[in-house]
Amino acid sequence: MKLKLLLLFVILASAVGMRAKEAYAVLSEDKITLTFYCDDNKNNQEGIVYGLNSFSFERNNSETPDWYNKWDNTITTVIFDSSFAKARPTTTAYWFSYMKLTAVQGIQYLNTEDVRDMGYMFYGCS
Repeated sequence: MKLKLLLLFVILASAVGMRAKEAYAVLSEDKITLTFYCDDNKNNQEGIVYGLNSFSFERNNSETPDWYNKWDNTITTVIFDSSFAKARPTTTAYWFSYMKLTAVQGIQYLNTEDVRDMGYMFYGCS
């Protein structure tokens, strides 16, 4: 019986084109806006797409996200799309360090209940 239910689920999921939701960030082509999403549209985004859990290197026992760039940071706007409310990041360390932020939109869609490390999240941010 369980096997039949599993098979039925697989068939139905295939029929409706069900894809897994994925959390990621997109840096606009002009490198000014960083937008966070959690949907199944990652492959259709314009700009530079970063996996939410993709890290460049470790600093101060925290992993830094791939979009982190202390020396050449032109990001002024961060947007959390409403879809990002479904995401459950485990770290926000260095997310906005050294950015010259003038706007953060949709912060209510950032769920931090599973975040274990917020170190340097806004360090050096203006």
